[in-house]
Amino acid sequence: MGAATEMRSSNQINEYFGGKVVDFQKPPQDTFARGREAGQVTDAFSIPYILLKHLIKAKGKASKELAEQALLDWAAHEDWFEAFAGMTTRKMVHKLKCGKDPSRSKLFSSDYFALSSNGAATKAFPLGLLHPGKVDSAIRDTIAVSQAVHNDAYSISGACAVSAAVSTALVSRSVYEVVQAGLYGAEMGEVKGREVARDYPGPSVFKRMRMAIGISLKARDADSCCKELAACIGNGPQVAETVPVAFGLFVANKGETMSALFNGVNIGNETSAIASIIGAIAGALNGAQSITAEYLSVIERQNKMNLVQLAKELEAINLICRKGQPSAGERKRQPFLQVKNIKKSFGRVEALRGADLEVYTGEILAIVGDNGAGKTTLIKTLSGVIRPDSGVIMIEGKVYQELNPRQALDLGISTVYQDLSLVNCRDVATNIFLGREPLRHKFFVDKRRMVAEAQEVLQQLNLKIPDIHAEVGQLSGGQRQGVAIARAIRFGGKLLIFDEPTAAMGVQESAAVLSLIRQLGQKGYAVILISHNMYEVFELAQRISVMRQGKVVSTVSTSDVTPNDVVALITGASEIPS
Repeated sequence: MGAATEMRSSNQINEYFGGKVVDFQKPPQDTFARGREAGQVTDAFSIPYILLKHLIKAKGKASKELAEQALLDWAAHEDWFEAFAGMTTRKMVHKLKCGKDPSRSKLFSSDYFALSSNGAATKAFPLGLLHPGKVDSAIRDTIAVSQAVHNDAYSISGACAVSAAVSTALVSRSVYEVVQAGLYGAEMGEVKGREVARDYPGPSVFKRMRMAIGISLKARDADSCCKELAACIGNGPQVAETVPVAFGLFVANKGETMSALFNGVNIGNETSAIASIIGAIAGALNGAQSITAEYLSVIERQNKMNLVQLAKELEAINLICRKGQPSAGERKRQPFLQVKNIKKSFGRVEALRGADLEVYTGEILAIVGDNGAGKTTLIKTLSGVIRPDSGVIMIEGKVYQELNPRQALDLGISTVYQDLSLVNCRDVATNIFLGREPLRHKFFVDKRRMVAEAQEVLQQLNLKIPDIHAEVGQLSGGQRQGVAIARAIRFGGKLLIFDEPTAAMGVQESAAVLSLIRQLGQKGYAVILISHNMYEVFELAQRISVMRQGKVVSTVSTSDVTPNDVVALITGASEIPS
C-alpha cells in the first residue's frame, strides 16, 4: 500500500486519493513504483524476501557474504533494481559485480554519509524470525548482514531495533516487552556498530526512538500522533526517522496490526519502509491472522510469491535450530524465586504480614510502595540479612525456611544497595573480588588473575572503566554502580536486587545505570528493582509488585497500567487483583 503513497505528505495523500489509503492502489507516475500494479511490492519487502530465501537455504546461518549474494540475486530482478535501488545499493552492487569488497573502500567522496538510510532496517526482520525469543542472537546476525551494504553504526542500530523487536514479538504478547526489546536492540546495535563499522556524526536512533515513543504515549489518538511524529521526528528515508516513527506508530496503535499499518501507509514520505517495519513487528506479535486474508492473497498473486510455503520452510528451519531444546510445554516458565506468606515482626510492629512474590529469569520486576510498606524488610529477608518469623522461600524449586547472607550469595541472590558497599581507597578489580580473592599457593592473592577476570566481567557488561587499576573513589556514580553490579555477577548472581539504583545521581549517570540494568534482563538475569521513580519503573520493568502495609497487594504488567494506576494502588485509592 505504501508504494502508492510514498513521496507525498499526509495532506497530499488525502487530496490525491480522496481520503486515507486502506487498500492497494496503482502507484502514481511521480512515485518510485510508477508503472507497477496495485499490490506489487517495493524494495522494502522484496529485498528481505530474497534475503529470507537465502537464509532458509543456508539453514539459518547468517553472514555478510550471504547478504551480499542475496543482494546480487535481488539486483538480477531488473524491474526491482531499476525502480528501487538507491545510490548506496547501486554502488554496492557495482562493486560486488566487479569482485571488490565494498566495506574496504569508499563509496562516496564525502565518506559514508549516504549509508544511514533505512535499507538495513527494512531487511532486518528475517533475522528476528530466525531467532524467536533470542534477542542477542538476532542482534549478532543482524550486525553481520547489515555490514554487507549499510556498514555504519546508525544503520546497524536501526536494523537491530527491528530484529530484536520481531524476535521478542514471536514469544511475547506484550507491546511493552516488544518495544523494550527494540530499544535494547537499537542501543546495542549502536554500541557494537561503533566497534565493527563506520562511525560518523548523526542523530542516535535509540534516542530518537525514545522521543517517538514519548510522543506516542502523550498523543490523544493515533491520527494526531501521526502528525506529531512527522513534525518532530520526521518520516523520511534516514534511519533515525523511519525506525523511530515505525515504533511510535506501533505504540500509538497499541500493537494492533492493521490500524498501525494504515497509519504507516498514510503518514507520508517514506511510507513503504515505515509500513513494512510496522507490519513485520505487529505481524510477529499478533500472527498472520491479524492481517486481512484478502491482502495476503493479492500480494501472492501480484508478485508470484508463495508466502505460505516460505513460512513453512522458515518454521522447519526454526525447528532444526531448536532441535534438542525443550518443547513449548516443557518450556513453561517456572519462577526463579518464589516467596510465600513471609511474615516478620519487630516487637509489636508487623513489617511483613504474609508477603507473596514471584520473580522469573529474564525479567525485571519492580517493587514499589510507600515508606514503611515493607520493601526493605522483604529484600533483606531474601538477602539473608533478616530471618523471617514464618513462610517459605523457594529458589529454583528448592524450599528454604530462611537464608543467611552466604547461603543467599551461593544460591545466586546478590543485592546492590544504595551505598554500593564499595571500598573507595581500593582499585576496581579488588572491589569486584572483595571477600573472594583468588589465591596462589593458598596464601597469596593472585592479582594478575583478578585483573584479567575483572576485565572479562566488565567487558561482558559493556562497562567502560577508563582504568581498572584506578581507585573506586575516583570513578563517577554510574561507573561505581557498574562495579557493584560486576561484583554481584562475578559472585555468581542469578537474581540481582537493586535498591534505589539511581538515587542521588545526575541525568547522564542515571541513564547509563538504567541501560545497564535493562541489559541484565535481556541477558537472562532475574532482576528486582526497588524504586520510587515511576519513570524508571515503567522504563525498565515488565511487571510491578505493589506493597502496602507489609503485603504485596497487587502485581500488574506495566503494559496494562499507567503510573497513575500504580500510585492509586500504592495509596490504596484503588485495587487491581493480582
